[in-house]
Amino acid sequence: MFRTLRDLFRREEAPLEAIEIRLEDIPAWLDAREATLDEELTGKVAPNRQRIEAALSSIRTAIEPLRTAGETAVPHQRLKAISRSALPEFVKSVDQMLEKQPAGDTEAFYAAAAGVLKGCLRALKGQGKYIAAAYPEEMRDFRAAVKDLGTEINLMTQAIADFRARHAGVDEARKSYEQLIRVRSEYASVREESITHAEETRRDAARIRQLEDALRELEGSPHHAAARELDLRIRAVGERKEEVAREYASIRTHALHVFRKAEKVLEKHLDHDTAEELRRAEDALSVAPPEHPDAIIGLLTRVMPTVMDLIGRGEVALKNREEQHLFSDAAILRIELVRTIAEHRNLDADIGTAEAEQRALAGYAEEQAVSEDLEYLRRQAAEREAGAATRKEHLAVLRASAGTLLEDLKSRMATIAGRNVTVRAGELPRIPE
Repeated sequence: MFRTLRDLFRREEAPLEAIEIRLEDIPAWLDAREATLDEELTGKVAPNRQRIEAALSSIRTAIEPLRTAGETAVPHQRLKAISRSALPEFVKSVDQMLEKQPAGDTEAFYAAAAGVLKGCLRALKGQGKYIAAAYPEEMRDFRAAVKDLGTEINLMTQAIADFRARHAGVDEARKSYEQLIRVRSEYASVREESITHAEETRRDAARIRQLEDALRELEGSPHHAAARELDLRIRAVGERKEEVAREYASIRTHALHVFRKAEKVLEKHLDHDTAEELRRAEDALSVAPPEHPDAIIGLLTRVMPTVMDLIGRGEVALKNREEQHLFSDAAILRIELVRTIAEHRNLDADIGTAEAEQRALAGYAEEQAVSEDLEYLRRQAAEREAGAATRKEHLAVLRASAGTLLEDLKSRMATIAGRNVTVRAGELPRIPE
């Protein structure tokens, strides 16, 4: 019956109304919450501070009788000896602790008071054990005062722990807010960059269409067919030039192989001058065909008789058909090098002549310029397209992150406020297409 009546008349408490706050007002709101927490802590621990100060006063009062105590009140000789050595140290230790008068804000006051308590407890566990037997009444008062101090500090410890936990909640909310602002700012920056690049891409696309039209028109001009024929000629001559360069490289490789073996033999025979001449010939055989063979020919004329003599005596062996061909006669290597160098030079001149003919064609220079501009814009457009895709993905990630951070921030603020929190943050602009 009582339970039924209680349920009938019990009034349910209405839930607290949700807080609605603008995103830009959150820092001030968090600052206000911190100030409130500070005020609440100050008010909550004010009685504890008073009682701690009273306990410290009691400790000072309790230590006075011990400061002036004499040995006459001590019943046993052994206790007198203990009190004679332990009592001054005990009083001195407690005095040093009591010099640390707690003051300042709550945290500073608490730290100082806790330090006094620890010092007193150390004194009790140290010299206090010995003098308790000699001065039981005085020490009883001292221990009672220390116990009162410990009780109040324990109460204050809980209050400060609660304050720190709630303060940490505010700090975490502030970090969440700052991270959200950074993400939203980065989103705005990347979006603006995307818009700018999209406008540039549209301008480039229009320019590409113009250049394509211009190029088609130029390709219909009379010069175009002649230029293409010259292109084919240049390509064919260029391919032959590469073949000749490979021939020269092959001749060079085989010659160097034989020359280096000959050089070692000459060094072994202590013919250092000829070996040095041979090294200069090796250096003259550059990687690519030189413009003129004169320097090479002069060196070969001086070193080939020695090399052919070493081959004839069997001191330098020829390993393959190419080496056997090049060194079958003292003139063969020189002839092959002169041939490939001259042909390479002539082919290079042919290419230069064909290119000059191309440049002389009416409209050719304009077509080349248009073609180069078009190619550049197409490469740039491809790069922009890749960059646009990357930025779009980045914006999607930032948008999702901003949503998650906003929910986290609201949850933390709700915990702080003890009620639901609505944040008016404004929708992030859509991602550009």
